[in-house]
Amino acid sequence: MTALADLVRGFATLLKPAEGNDVKLIGWITTARAIGLPHVRSFTNGLESTGPP
Repeated sequence: MTALADLVRGFATLLKPAEGNDVKLIGWITTARAIGLPHVRSFTNGLESTGPP
């Protein structure tokens, strides 16, 4: 559960607009997928399918 809480906190920091967040998001997605939780993987898939506006 600690890994999930850390992921949520890490994602929350990416919600504040800042230079370099696009690259940080890619790293966050990689980390999130590595913990192997199906719902988190589904969320990351949704993030990638959305893409830039």
